[in-house]
Amino acid sequence: MSQLAGASLALNPQNPQRLAVPRKGLIVALLVLALFAGVVLWLAFKPRGFVADWPGIEGSEPWSEGGEGVVPGIGTTGGIEVPVANNLPEPTNSEEAFAQKLCQGDLSVLAGAPATLFGHRRNPAAPDAALIAPPPGFGAGGCARIHGSMIEPLRALLAAARAEDPALGAAIVGLSCHRDPPRQAQLYCAPGKIATRGYAGQAYWVAPPGYSEHATGLSLDFGDRNRPDCHVEPCFGETRVGRWLAANAGRFGFRLSFPPGNAAGIAAEPWHFRYTGGGIRQMQVRIAEDSPGGEGPDAPGSDTVEPSVEDAPPPALDIVPLDPAGR
Repeated sequence: MSQLAGASLALNPQNPQRLAVPRKGLIVALLVLALFAGVVLWLAFKPRGFVADWPGIEGSEPWSEGGEGVVPGIGTTGGIEVPVANNLPEPTNSEEAFAQKLCQGDLSVLAGAPATLFGHRRNPAAPDAALIAPPPGFGAGGCARIHGSMIEPLRALLAAARAEDPALGAAIVGLSCHRDPPRQAQLYCAPGKIATRGYAGQAYWVAPPGYSEHATGLSLDFGDRNRPDCHVEPCFGETRVGRWLAANAGRFGFRLSFPPGNAAGIAAEPWHFRYTGGGIRQMQVRIAEDSPGGEGPDAPGSDTVEPSVEDAPPPALDIVPLDPAGR
């Protein structure tokens, strides 16, 4: 009887004390629900910079294997399978026409490619024989191979970070290293992106195939294991790893390729470094030495053509590792 009486009192509008608890509970529940809905909407629609184009680490991400915009279909160039993108917009100038051919699977045009395309310098692909595994524990899914000429400088860089702080050294990770032109085509040649941004607009964020420094095996996209939210995002430059690399990577022959306001006119990438030590000269890949971001002999508008790496002599190191044991 007492339970029934209590229930009747709770439903009695003449008893405000009984109504106070359920009203407060309802208000709290509604506030929690509204907060949850707001977070869901923010995550769904907030601008996400590079992550909107690179929704994961290469090797496990949707864009690396038949990602958004790459229509199933294969073209063949010299025995290399090339993804074919359909429904591309009509080009309006010679650069766009060249980019369209690349995205239609015709990588043979790279043999006579212009020195620059939408601000990106042409970069020769490293031969398979020059590519090796990165230091153990360094590479994520998209960093399976690097050019052999930078293995010791990279080990030295990692050893220096560990010597300064073991936690710092453990946080440094390689997100993306060598990428061949067919893989780069999958990233650049997304019809949906090109339709909304244009060929040049897409190249502001992603290099066209044949024009990515990753093809040489001498470029690295670094990440901070403690800040996965800043992987391939502008905020990487503010992470502890990003700040340490900006201050110290140059000591080991690594240079930031695209700082803010770079001469190439490409989006700033605080995570993307290229190795510019002795090995790059032995490969005869003439990358600008006087200023990161494109100024120099291969700056936009230059007629300089890089020799092929296929017949280049084995690269030599001119940087002494800080950790000879290679730990």
